[in-house]
Amino acid sequence: MIGKVFLSAAAALLGTNLAAAGFDAAQDPFVIGMYSADPQTDEVFKMLSESGVNYVHTYYKYKHTREERLAILDLAEKYRMKVMLDIGGTRQLKTGNENYLADVMAEVEAAKAHPALGMWYLCDEPKTEHLPKVAEIRKEIGKVSAVPTSLVIHWREKWENTRGYSDIWMVDVYPVRGQDFPDTPLQHFTTFVRGAAKSKRPGTPFIPVLQACDFTCFPDQARNLEDKSKLRYPNLAEMRFMAYSALTYGIRGMFFYSLYHSHLEKPSGLAWWRDTLRPLLLEIREFTDAVPRVWDVTACDFALDKKYDINLGYWDRPGGGFLVLTNNSGVARKLAVDLKGTAFPESGELTPYGFTAPHRIQWRAGNLEVDELGPWETVVYRVK
Repeated sequence: MIGKVFLSAAAALLGTNLAAAGFDAAQDPFVIGMYSADPQTDEVFKMLSESGVNYVHTYYKYKHTREERLAILDLAEKYRMKVMLDIGGTRQLKTGNENYLADVMAEVEAAKAHPALGMWYLCDEPKTEHLPKVAEIRKEIGKVSAVPTSLVIHWREKWENTRGYSDIWMVDVYPVRGQDFPDTPLQHFTTFVRGAAKSKRPGTPFIPVLQACDFTCFPDQARNLEDKSKLRYPNLAEMRFMAYSALTYGIRGMFFYSLYHSHLEKPSGLAWWRDTLRPLLLEIREFTDAVPRVWDVTACDFALDKKYDINLGYWDRPGGGFLVLTNNSGVARKLAVDLKGTAFPESGELTPYGFTAPHRIQWRAGNLEVDELGPWETVVYRVK
């Protein structure tokens, strides 16, 4: 069974204080969510909760009864998680169902009072022509529920036009396909997430979706690759890069796509969960618990990031600061970053945090210098 191969997790991970009903952007912990949290069993949900996950989602709906579809709420509540509840908007709109609003609202009415309900999931990657109906669904939900809505958009032409159609805005991009490390174009992830963070509407919580799958789960796109034998999961360096670079942009959480597509029933998928995804989830939970209100970044500078091809964020907190720096490049290189005239402090005493290995690094007189960062490398430091 899956659970037998995992290490015991800290009991504190089960004690995150989520709001009683609905996502509360002001009070709730940082969201670490898992798409397609299937199969929905005690074993799987205990495993997710012990790995730092506090939000789950499923597409388990079209061939099941409403009672079966909504069972995820009870299971999530048992393991102190919340649900981003898929109410079927994607299929209703893309199949042209004329009764889409009544069908969606029937799901809403059945689930609206459940304490494990965290978000209403309106739609997967809506097309522009679907947005008026997305707005209509959101409006009708607002009449009967104060629980916030969310939708996700992929990198497409005019992707920005989905802003304002949900209370929580999400973007997804999965760059690890058939490339050898470090040739993966991870800059596609940071370009999209950075652009979305810059263009999101003020006051709208922003959550990126990170790749937790190999590209065999997207056969229409994978069939164009010359060498399908190279399709692979992201490695730990790539996962850290995507997660920590996104944190520098002031994100309110991160979801992962997906548990189902991680294929834990296969030896390769189980090994990837054990050696890569679960350690990453635990790292992110530890870091975001250590930095109060991690989404309130004290200093980040999009122009600076672009100039030096980095992702740099600084959090000033009463117990001491934190600095995250990523090499936004597949090439190892030295860095000398001029921080004068920015919101960053002029200097800081840096101590490696968590997984970060010691580097020759100094931060003084408005300059941050690093001896060498490896391809896509991430470093995290405590700052005094």
